[in-house]
Amino acid sequence: MEKKRKKAFYVFLYWTCSSDYARGCIFDEPGEAVINKFIIAGIVVLVIFFSVIGTALYFTL
Repeated sequence: MEKKRKKAFYVFLYWTCSSDYARGCIFDEPGEAVINKFIIAGIVVLVIFFSVIGTALYFTL
């Protein structure tokens, strides 16, 4: 289960960084690229965090 989740996470990261919307995380200036990666990572963490909470609430309520 953990391996599957990790693979999905990497696929998501790859897709995020290769999509037109977030193309900047590879092709911008080096300094900006780091910032963009942090922003994307923050969004990913928030999405995972809220989906875990949402799932927990869904099953408890």
